[in-house]
Amino acid sequence: MKVTAKMKVPLVRGIVKGVPINLTTGGIMEYVQSITVIHDIVRQKRLYREIRKLEDSFAAMVIFEGNTLPLNIWFCGRKREVHVYHHKIMQCQKCQKYGHLQNDCRAKEPVCLSCSNKHSSDKCTLKSYISPDRARAYFCANFRGNHACTSFACPVRK
Repeated sequence: MKVTAKMKVPLVRGIVKGVPINLTTGGIMEYVQSITVIHDIVRQKRLYREIRKLEDSFAAMVIFEGNTLPLNIWFCGRKREVHVYHHKIMQCQKCQKYGHLQNDCRAKEPVCLSCSNKHSSDKCTLKSYISPDRARAYFCANFRGNHACTSFACPVRK
């Protein structure tokens, strides 16, 4: 019996804006031209808070085959910029750790996202403190760095 291993093709995700609402996901694929092979296109949703409903947005996530994201693609005869897709990360608002949400948190006390002390973030006195160089003084509970726990600059988040 001969066994063969199928190589996995690396995929990279990007966001394209300005996609007409009236096009379905299959319809979007018909109007896209790219030098890089497109694996899939997924219409993005937007939450309308007033009516508490998810509806189609003007953006689509394009999944490309390969390791590099193209700078742009052609869509409906127009050149559209491809933006980097940032996957939403689960972060607990109680303990500030990643990988779970507040409802599943096992921490006994809340952790402040600004100063990392054992109090809720809305009771923090650090919010009003500004250091002499006019920058806010934060202390990350995850990395122990000078940034808020929710910062995109946090190495733990990356």
